[in-house]
Amino acid sequence: HVPSWSRVPSGPTHPPRPLIVETDCLRLPGNWGGDGQSTFMWDAFARSVGGDVFSIDVSIESIDTARRACSGYTNLIHNDSVFALSTLSSLLEGRQIHCLYLDSFDLDPNDPMPSAIHHAQELAAARPLLKRGSIVCIDDYRIGDAVGGKGAIVDPFMRSVDAAVLHDGYAKVWQLR
Repeated sequence: HVPSWSRVPSGPTHPPRPLIVETDCLRLPGNWGGDGQSTFMWDAFARSVGGDVFSIDVSIESIDTARRACSGYTNLIHNDSVFALSTLSSLLEGRQIHCLYLDSFDLDPNDPMPSAIHHAQELAAARPLLKRGSIVCIDDYRIGDAVGGKGAIVDPFMRSVDAAVLHDGYAKVWQLR
């Protein structure tokens, strides 16, 4: 479910030294049908183009697993994602997040609001690093007949700032204009 840079309208194949930030990292290498492998994919992309990846997780086990699977292009942060994103916004002042991938708080389909609130808080914490052209992706958006999931609060916000929808499926992807 990794967004393709080729979907970026009238832009280069990828931005110079792309900065990718994700919340929740690789738990089990090779688990393509379960947790997904976004951390591994971001790391491979960063290695191929000279980018930087920051992956944030509250689980030290997940951080250790990702550390073994990824290269030095991926910086792993063991912390609460909202706090870490807020700190990164200060530390990386002047940089732009090219892709923000939000997937940290597990979704309970019967009670999606706690997860949706958490992902809105993550977006707010990262907002200083999001600029025109930034891509924001939220996983677990459309599950079966249910729409919104982790993005139930972020989606109306993205509409209010006129972000372009690049993909609307299991994950939802927007680009800031």
